[in-house]
Amino acid sequence: MAEESDAAFRDQFDPNSKEFHGGSQIPVPLNGERVPETMQSMYPEGYDLNKPVEVIDYGEEYRNVEANRSTYL
Repeated sequence: MAEESDAAFRDQFDPNSKEFHGGSQIPVPLNGERVPETMQSMYPEGYDLNKPVEVIDYGEEYRNVEANRSTYL
């Protein structure tokens, strides 16, 4: 089973396979030389770095688990 899964995974990257994903063949620049054209920003358009993050309260049980998290790790 693991061999079949591995083969299926590899097939999507093999240009000779019918399962080949056919993704972009443009090499990604290395060593921080430049940002690829398809990755101009790590943030969505209109994202404001200074806007406070919305805090969601998941309830007392969640808060207790979070408070005791280090005990379980």
